[in-house]
Amino acid sequence: MRRILFLLPILLPSMLLAQPPRFQGCHHFQGDKRHTPTPLTDGQLKNIQNTIARSDTFDILHYDITIDVTDYVGQYLKSSTQVVFTPKMSGQDFIRFDLYQLTVDSVTHSNGPLAFTHDGEFLKVDLPSVQVGVTDTVVVHYQGSPYRDPDWGGFYFASGYIYNLGIGLSTIPPNFGKVWYPCFDSFVERATYTYHVKSAGAYRAHCQGDFLGEVQLGGDTVVRTFDMPYTLPTYASAIAVANYVDSTVVHTGAYGSYPITLTSKPAQINAFVNKMVDLPGTIDALEHWFGPYTYDRVGFVLTTDGALEIPQNIAYPDFMP
Repeated sequence: MRRILFLLPILLPSMLLAQPPRFQGCHHFQGDKRHTPTPLTDGQLKNIQNTIARSDTFDILHYDITIDVTDYVGQYLKSSTQVVFTPKMSGQDFIRFDLYQLTVDSVTHSNGPLAFTHDGEFLKVDLPSVQVGVTDTVVVHYQGSPYRDPDWGGFYFASGYIYNLGIGLSTIPPNFGKVWYPCFDSFVERATYTYHVKSAGAYRAHCQGDFLGEVQLGGDTVVRTFDMPYTLPTYASAIAVANYVDSTVVHTGAYGSYPITLTSKPAQINAFVNKMVDLPGTIDALEHWFGPYTYDRVGFVLTTDGALEIPQNIAYPDFMP
């Protein structure tokens, strides 16, 4: 019973994220550290309101993220993100993304390169003529060492893991999609995702969404692709890369069957499976109270910090099994 109660606050938000957002949150386990909320300043509140207001001008439909994390030692990423969007208001001659402390090399469009400015926090891209309701696309090419919150959250190269947690607990606003891809980084904007993760050595991406396959690039370098067809807020979008192995069982509940996948490094997989022995009962309880599970898979992945309700790949701290 205690295991079920422990898992409820981690699994429940993940189960509800595909529905209109009722709440968001994260779960911080790191010794005895605690995060104490502080009141927002007028400037911080205005910044949050401006980020949310961008969703009145554009609807972000899809992020297609190609990310190279082969430089584990240098803790450096190279990436391009294709952003598919549609204007919701006429007269929009630029679009502004959140992108924090990464270097933008170029922004391209089907018409060619686009002019842009980037101050290390906001990326403003000049647009060609766009029409309300018509889908358009820009591609942002960028690189750098991604930011981590001083307390908890951000993009990690740590202890043989590469992963992100989309909340910065001591940062305002706390949304941390912006530390690894250009986005409308708020709890309001939701989009679908595709991830192409290039890794080397023993590192292999095990991500949320459907695994579409991998391409061998020579030596020990591969690109693994995952597609997430459910719309998510930016903080709930994530990748996880390590020498992972999976343990998968099929769970049959009141509303049908779907896999439960536990992902960890090989030395911890047995302990992880034993730790989660009551997970099927937890799922049954949640479906009894809240209805059918929305996604195609229940998944947990070990990371050095955690936990965060990443749909299909809930980040779980590796010191807990």
